[in-house]
Amino acid sequence: SMRQCHRMKATRQGWKRPLYLLGKRYFNEAASIAALEADVRMQMRAKEYGTRYSREAGVPKSVDFVQAFMIHVIDEGPVPPVFASEAFIEGEFVKHSSNSG
Repeated sequence: SMRQCHRMKATRQGWKRPLYLLGKRYFNEAASIAALEADVRMQMRAKEYGTRYSREAGVPKSVDFVQAFMIHVIDEGPVPPVFASEAFIEGEFVKHSSNSG
């Protein structure tokens, strides 16, 4: 399924600066929440495996995945938007994986 990606800005009273996030949601709203939850679980499992691998002696480079979480936006509409989210990474980087392998 195709997803929308949004740059999001989270603020809270007392924070010195906002937190910038990447929010993802599927175009097909009916299957969106379950699919987003599965995406977050998969990314967090990959993070767990990367952490285990990186603890091993003699690994050439450590592996890490960005922390993923769900955001439920409180909205006045009948269906509040839900996003799978992670920290927004500024600048250029090389992505070595995707949901399709």
